[in-house]
Amino acid sequence: MMADQPTRHTAGTITDDDLDALYDVLERHERRSDAWQTSAEASAAERDGAYQERAQLLAWLAALAPAVLAPATDVDEHGWHLLYLTTPAGQLSWHIHPRDLAYFEHVERAEADDPRAQWDGHSTAEKYDRIGQLAAVAGCSCSILRTGPGRHLPECPNRGSSSR
Repeated sequence: MMADQPTRHTAGTITDDDLDALYDVLERHERRSDAWQTSAEASAAERDGAYQERAQLLAWLAALAPAVLAPATDVDEHGWHLLYLTTPAGQLSWHIHPRDLAYFEHVERAEADDPRAQWDGHSTAEKYDRIGQLAAVAGCSCSILRTGPGRHLPECPNRGSSSR
């Protein structure tokens, strides 16, 4: 008999030892469930913190480039918005969670059907390629913005090797 699978008993044949074994199995499963829940909550908090940080950076970018914020019609959950930035390299857009809208008080609001709030069809890769083009115009020759993270790239000659 496996520890987690006790023998089947009828009401009149279960012993105190069998009952204790069943309670032990239940307790082990509850501990595993609690540990999983704690881990899932920590992961969600970390993810939400990263999205909050991203929202703050996007709010700063929206102060530097023409931008509008419009309701996101492609998300079923109420309150989501889309941030559209207009740059010399083309449109950049991101979904904004309802909890992060306060960072965008300075951004003009638009209706979802406003011409300035129409997605131009760019992919995520194209969006970050456009950001790389903007960085190149700004004088940074780092290819990380054009090639993505996780690749070995030389240090940018426009900044010191100790800076980030």
